[in-house]
Amino acid sequence: MPVLPCNLSYTGTTTVTKPLMRALRSGRLLWATYAQELATAGASVTAQLRNATQAVMMSAALDINGKGALYGTEFAVNTDSSADFLKGDLLVVVLTFGTGTLGPGEFTVGLDANYPDASPR
Repeated sequence: MPVLPCNLSYTGTTTVTKPLMRALRSGRLLWATYAQELATAGASVTAQLRNATQAVMMSAALDINGKGALYGTEFAVNTDSSADFLKGDLLVVVLTFGTGTLGPGEFTVGLDANYPDASPR
């Protein structure tokens, strides 16, 4: 499930939540990737996947502080039931800035999931 790029330009201490997808059916998040166009700087800049509907984190915090332009990596997706989502759940990425700067530029998050019920939506 590729996700369209999001534009960002943040400086200072803040937390930003960006929607990634609304689940069309129940499934389990298998892996996720992160890529950014421009560099980040400062202290304590992280990205984390969250199921906003169930209010659970789906991955470990990904340290993106001090990463260069065109940087990409994988999230460490949780292996317990917090990686599961239900039809209608909203999955988001939470960006936390301790004293950092991100952008101006774009980032993308790619998701891959397993859908045990392979029947048509």
